[in-house]
Amino acid sequence: AQKRLAHVALQRGLQVNLDFTRDTASFLRVYEHDSQYETVLLLLNKADVAKTIRILDYLSQGEWTESFTGQKRPLQGMEHSFQVAPNSVQLWVLTEPNTNQSLLRELSWRMSR
Repeated sequence: AQKRLAHVALQRGLQVNLDFTRDTASFLRVYEHDSQYETVLLLLNKADVAKTIRILDYLSQGEWTESFTGQKRPLQGMEHSFQVAPNSVQLWVLTEPNTNQSLLRELSWRMSR
């Protein structure tokens, strides 16, 4: 609950679902308004073993920061893998404008509905 309050994207951002399986989930929450930019990638692992979650598109290039640990990860290219510990969640945050064209088209489509 504290992390939700700390991130405007989790409160008011548009959600883009990426992948849901029996044990894992991944989605983006995107907030861009009045020069405030925040994109959160939420990765959830409900399994009792570590899982690798692959994201094949929608992640913008830039330096993402994991909200719980402060770990920084520069992302470039289209495909990314994340190792998620058992029964845990990761919140990766980007605080710059999105540049991924597939994501921008998806957000535009969602806002026009």
